[in-house]
Amino acid sequence: MNHSIAFGWIDYDLSPAPEWDRAQIHRLARHPGYRLVWPSERSVLRVVDQVRSARADLVILPAPDHLSPLERSGTGYPGVRGDRSSGRAVP
Repeated sequence: MNHSIAFGWIDYDLSPAPEWDRAQIHRLARHPGYRLVWPSERSVLRVVDQVRSARADLVILPAPDHLSPLERSGTGYPGVRGDRSSGRAVP
């Protein structure tokens, strides 16, 4: 069993169907055995700092635009792209 941590992130201002996005993120994390954690609703930390604090091995989001360019630059991967249908990063 995988004991790695996945961090789920949804920008509720962008998501037309946040419940669906949340269910898909759960499915994507569960399939390979990741333990999924979500950000605290009260947190004032940037997403990248929340990911580090959670000691997450990966971040699952519905689409790359759920992170602002400033947040993407904090990840070390400013050119990150994604596959909207799966929520996975694409090299």
